[in-house]
Amino acid sequence: MADFQQQTQRHFAFRYLLAFGSNLGAKTNHCLKAWSMLQAYGHISASSAWITTPPMRKPGCDTSDHEDYLNFVIDFASDLTPATLYQKIVQIEDHIGHDRTRSWAPRKIDIDILQWALNDAADFHHCQRQHFYCKTSKLRIPHPAFAQREFWHQLIRDCQPFARKNLPYPQASSVPTPNSPFYDLAQ
Repeated sequence: MADFQQQTQRHFAFRYLLAFGSNLGAKTNHCLKAWSMLQAYGHISASSAWITTPPMRKPGCDTSDHEDYLNFVIDFASDLTPATLYQKIVQIEDHIGHDRTRSWAPRKIDIDILQWALNDAADFHHCQRQHFYCKTSKLRIPHPAFAQREFWHQLIRDCQPFARKNLPYPQASSVPTPNSPFYDLAQ
């Protein structure tokens, strides 16, 4: 608990909105493991509800073997630049299970950087985001599909600091049940 309190008091240079998704195997466990590993690089201050969504469709990509996704968004503070954070995310994804042999393959974990900003406000939505774009051969921020994925916008609106939820870390009991709001957008 002391480590958690120290990190919450530390000031990090940047803030990120990260989207987690899993559609293979023990989805909740994969997400919790990635969450835990990510904390080595910064501090998670807020999370949205955890929801299920049907797989996205893309012309030319076969998604018939995809199960529904477990999705959520977090507010993450770190001193890592976007390119360095992306490298750490790739390492986490590869460790847990992210198929890179084909585009749009089912995966145990997928973590996308949706947006980034200076860490200069208590709420991400008030942080300075002017000109905070990133484009490399492997990384684009804002995420290229950000405008098309309405469920991400819904999750971002739902993203609340843990102080309001009274949760220092998501436990299995905090994962939404079928009776929770926003649980299943596939139905």
